[in-house]
Amino acid sequence: MRADKLGPAERQLLEDHAQQKEPRSLEALAWCKLNGIGWPADPIAAYLLYGAAAALGVPKAKANQIAIFETRMTQQQRQDVLMIVQASH
Repeated sequence: MRADKLGPAERQLLEDHAQQKEPRSLEALAWCKLNGIGWPADPIAAYLLYGAAAALGVPKAKANQIAIFETRMTQQQRQDVLMIVQASH
């Protein structure tokens, strides 16, 4: 994975591994989505992906999730993510 962009094959491979709940792939996909690498920047998707990575024991994933919520989301995005999390429980 290059630091500034992902090609279509790399994006598909990363998504495939993340869908299979591979911890490192979930974390990498979260980082990419947060920073707009290969996809438009999406802090909500990144937050949810870091949450999935944290549930699988990825170190610092929970801290990254909290940091996104506190520093990278708008107030509306915070409300949206809270609704998503509440609906999934």
